[in-house]
Amino acid sequence: MNKIKQGLENREAQINKIKLDELDSAILEELRGNCKKTWRELAKKLKVSPVTIINRTRKLEKNKVVTGYSALVDFVKIGFEFSAFQTLEIESSKFYEVMEKLVKMPETEAVYGVSGDFDAIVFFRARDRREFAQTVQKIYRIPGVKGSKTFFAYGLKENGAPYPEHEWF
Repeated sequence: MNKIKQGLENREAQINKIKLDELDSAILEELRGNCKKTWRELAKKLKVSPVTIINRTRKLEKNKVVTGYSALVDFVKIGFEFSAFQTLEIESSKFYEVMEKLVKMPETEAVYGVSGDFDAIVFFRARDRREFAQTVQKIYRIPGVKGSKTFFAYGLKENGAPYPEHEWF
C-alpha cells in the first residue's frame, strides 16, 4: 500500500481519540505561543505546580498530541522573498503517487489533500523569481498533475503566531 494512502487512513482512525481538559488545552496554547517558557513560568501562569505541568506535557508528548518543538523563522530575513500556494488538479488514479512525490520534494513546505475545485494545495518558498518559476514547473511536471494555479502569499499569521512585520507591497 502507498505510504501516503496508509498514513491518511491511519490518521482518520486516530481522530477524536484524545480527550483534553481545560488545563491540557491551556498548556497547548501556551506552548504554541512560546515553547521556550520554563516549567515554572507555565505553572505560575496556569496556577498549578511545575510538576503538574511537566507530567501533563509529557503525557501530551507520549500521546503524540505534541509532536515536536520548533522555531518560528522570519524567512524574508534569510533570503526567501517569495511564498506561494499552488493548487493542483490531479488524475484520480495518480493521486497518491503525486502526493508522495510532493511530500518528498525539498522545495515543498506543506502539502494538503483537499476537497473542492482542486485536489491538493502545496505551500513553498523561493529565494527569487527564477527559483519560484522552477518550483512551479517542477510541481506541474509531475506525472498525474492535470492543472495548477499559483498564488503569491502575503502572510499575516503563520503557525498560530503573527507574521513578522515587513513591507507587504
